[in-house]
Amino acid sequence: MSLFWRFKIVLSVLFAASISMVLAIPQEEPQRRIDSLQTAFFQPNISGEDKEKISWEVFRLITQQFLYREGVPTLQKFLSYAEQPAVNDTLKAAIYFQWALVGSFTQGNTVSRHTEYFLKARDLSAKTGRYDLLINAYVQVLNNLYRAKAYDEVEQVGTEAMHLMETWDYRKQHVEIYNTLALAYEKQNKLAQALAIFDKGIALIQKQDASNIWHALLQGNKGSVLHQMGRLKEALPLLAFDVNTSCKWNDMFNAISSLSEIAEINAKLGRMSQARASMDTVFRWIKITGDDYVNALPACIKAYKRASFLYQKEGKLSEAIYYLQKAYQKEKEYDLLMLKAEALKIRRQYDLEKSESELKLAKTNNDLLAQQKNTREIIAIAAVAGLLLLSGLLTALFRQRNRLRHANLQIEEQLEEIRQNNKQLQKLDQFKRLLTGTIVHDLKNPLATIIQRAKEPTTTQAARRMMNMVLNILEVDKLEDLSYHADVQEVNLHQVLQQTLTELNCQTDGKALSLNCLIPENLIVWADAALTERIFVNLISNAIRFTPAEGSITVQSVPTSAQGTAVISVADTGIGIPPEALPHIFDKFFQVNPNQSSGNYRSNGLGLTFCKLAMEAQGGTIGVESKLNQGTTFFLTFVAKDNAHEESPITVTSKRTDNLIFLSANEQTYLQPFVEKLYQKELYELGEIRQILATIDAEYSPQVAFWVHQMQDAVIHYHEGAYKNLLSLVAQMPANDTA
Repeated sequence: MSLFWRFKIVLSVLFAASISMVLAIPQEEPQRRIDSLQTAFFQPNISGEDKEKISWEVFRLITQQFLYREGVPTLQKFLSYAEQPAVNDTLKAAIYFQWALVGSFTQGNTVSRHTEYFLKARDLSAKTGRYDLLINAYVQVLNNLYRAKAYDEVEQVGTEAMHLMETWDYRKQHVEIYNTLALAYEKQNKLAQALAIFDKGIALIQKQDASNIWHALLQGNKGSVLHQMGRLKEALPLLAFDVNTSCKWNDMFNAISSLSEIAEINAKLGRMSQARASMDTVFRWIKITGDDYVNALPACIKAYKRASFLYQKEGKLSEAIYYLQKAYQKEKEYDLLMLKAEALKIRRQYDLEKSESELKLAKTNNDLLAQQKNTREIIAIAAVAGLLLLSGLLTALFRQRNRLRHANLQIEEQLEEIRQNNKQLQKLDQFKRLLTGTIVHDLKNPLATIIQRAKEPTTTQAARRMMNMVLNILEVDKLEDLSYHADVQEVNLHQVLQQTLTELNCQTDGKALSLNCLIPENLIVWADAALTERIFVNLISNAIRFTPAEGSITVQSVPTSAQGTAVISVADTGIGIPPEALPHIFDKFFQVNPNQSSGNYRSNGLGLTFCKLAMEAQGGTIGVESKLNQGTTFFLTFVAKDNAHEESPITVTSKRTDNLIFLSANEQTYLQPFVEKLYQKELYELGEIRQILATIDAEYSPQVAFWVHQMQDAVIHYHEGAYKNLLSLVAQMPANDTA
């Protein structure tokens, strides 16, 4: 995925410099923009070079805005156009590559279909000398084949790419090709061949950029191969280099994986004290980074299994069993996340297929209208011709009616198929929720038995910690639930921040950052201590990642005139946030730029979303100010102790404060016709809902504009409860729809 984003950014910059000279199309809403670009693409006076620029712009809009249903039909038309013999090879190569890459995001595991078009793009790029497209086509082909476990084909295509690269200028994609090819050899247990390929890649990158993160990955992968070959002492320095470089680039998950492997090797060599020291560092890093989302899980699973092996070597069987069970639980959690990702692909595939069905229906309707027009012309001609042609006319009308009846039956069958697909998607969503609940309950019962019957205190303590971890699996879902109650108590913010900065201090190694805490020692607020600590961990970790060396990070109390509140600021001297991204940084899964000045750190886009939900659950708020290259400041507003009654504890109910909308009678009357249309749509029908919302005049009143904004947010994040609540503010669901 990272390669795709890098490639797309380069292409976007090139396109922005030239498309304005070709097209005079204003910046409109994305779907209309795609329609305008499609119209421009098929103009007879547009050159092949301009058509290629247009196709890249459509590709950018589809992938950045997730407009698969709205935009992919346009890309399909471009693909049909590219299949024509007269189209030049450069344009064909670009469209084939775009279609294959978009397809890999929307159509599940149909790898062979995408690989076919990647190979076409590769061959045409080689023929036309498009080096930039050729190298990226090779990378995507190898990644697709590797995911499909077609390791023999990875060897064939990867060897071909290596021979061609000998005449090319160095690029980072070369190293990625070496890495994928070597990993394919390793998967087939061809360890000597894998070792040779890793050496070639390391020699190449050492000549160009030895401090690059790919250098660390290659060294670490080579060390793992040496480990498998039994050459333990040779593997140790390579894995140590991987750990140090990964820490420098803030790639903590790769560092965790390699350091846990170092601990395993030291245990095999009998160096138990060194193995224990390495594993203690691994546990400290896992505590900082967390082990509950998809990027962290593979490295943490390996670490837990290696910790179990280490404890077994030491004869501590209860600890060994604990970490083996923890690895098993995390593997199940990872499988669940993968299931969610596959479900999302199925949903996108369904949107694409539904769009294709709608195009077919539209074509059928146009054919019917044309046929009806022909029928009227036949009737007119028959009337002029006279009674002699009457029998022939009746025969023609009878046949025409049969054709229309047959066409109507086909339309009904297609509509029924769409309804069935919708039911299947609903069942899949129910299955996902049931599976999550089942995992929690299945783990709770055996853990409760262990707690009751265990005789050793260490075993009881470990089982209780694991029980607490299991109960926190659904923490994010609970925060999004309007009925969730935070555990609000009196909390000393100075103590919370002192503990947080101590845990995060190791992340500043090599950057010479200054961490300052200017919070009064007696500052007491009403808050949930665990949620508050995680909020500061997220904000300060982000500040560390995006602050250059010798910068500073300051946490301090901000004077405020509002009584009963305490405002805390977290300020850094980092790279800042672009103005256009500020309104979206708290949105779920939103990322400004995963690679920008962050040490190639990969994020899932949930950190700031969690901070917002957690602050609202405690009755507080969060805000942000930022300027490019000058730093970023987050402001946290807590309920201060002086504003509470000492004799009665406070329990705050999490509410989405942005859903508190008050509409006047006139505003409700204005919105009534639009809401009636929206009640006829399901939440998954994103395109139709967005079209209806686009017709509402946001300038009617500020409350109407705010209502439209909240509706768009509920649709984008698929918040069905918020969506229905917003509709009910205007009108109740029709009686025939209440079931």
